[in-house]
Amino acid sequence: MEVDWHKRSGKSHLDGISRSLARRGLDILDITGVTAVGEYKHSSRSLIEGVIRNRVEETLGSSKYKKICKKRTVLENIHYCQSGLSFVDGFHNPHKVVPVPGVSTLGDAVAAPSFINHDYLVLEVNYGSKGDKVFIRAEKSGHPPEKAGIILTVDPKFEDTEESVRLFTIQCLAKEITLPEILAILADHSPEYSLRDQNCWQYTRRTARRLLHQCKEQQGLSAEELTRLQVEEDTIESRIATGNMKRVVQSGKNGIKHLWSKAFG
Repeated sequence: MEVDWHKRSGKSHLDGISRSLARRGLDILDITGVTAVGEYKHSSRSLIEGVIRNRVEETLGSSKYKKICKKRTVLENIHYCQSGLSFVDGFHNPHKVVPVPGVSTLGDAVAAPSFINHDYLVLEVNYGSKGDKVFIRAEKSGHPPEKAGIILTVDPKFEDTEESVRLFTIQCLAKEITLPEILAILADHSPEYSLRDQNCWQYTRRTARRLLHQCKEQQGLSAEELTRLQVEEDTIESRIATGNMKRVVQSGKNGIKHLWSKAFG
């Protein structure tokens, strides 16, 4: 039976509130014209044509990529990552963010989290008999350096900087999936983009579920493994909402401390 990826369980009351706040915020930004700045003169509802850029082979190098494709590969973890967005210069471009202390996985400045953020996935993939590791970053953006769409690449710095961007980790229980199969799932999404309805949030949530579904389809899984994978899938929305709320609160606390220090330090 075909799975309807847009009507899955895992919704949470807090997630619903967060989405509602985000939509209201977009309504206000549409009215004030903030979402119509930059190269694309459009509102948050407008759909932008996009493309899929698979740069994994390019960043790994053709020789290494082909070697990994021939080896046994397992999907260890899916790291759900998040960074804040600028509401002016970088509203459609997560690479132009409001900088705060820290460095993101690709060397970009990290923005303070809010109710409207840029979400993306970093997949932890092990390969070969020695347990070598590669981190694959998958994201959807309305305005990367070239054009809107989905970008797949390799992130060599993730282990050094994950604490600044990782919202939570989805454990895949080291399920065997080939690299081409992983990349096919990451690219199996419309590259067209709209800030409200075809954005990074929909892409990351849907893609994380697709990957977990692929893990659950494997033969010989125990009842415990199936239950654990289902729990990971069913709690995605609630973990996004609670993780984001914690970050927003912590960011506010840090801002207050900074202002207090400047005023009375």
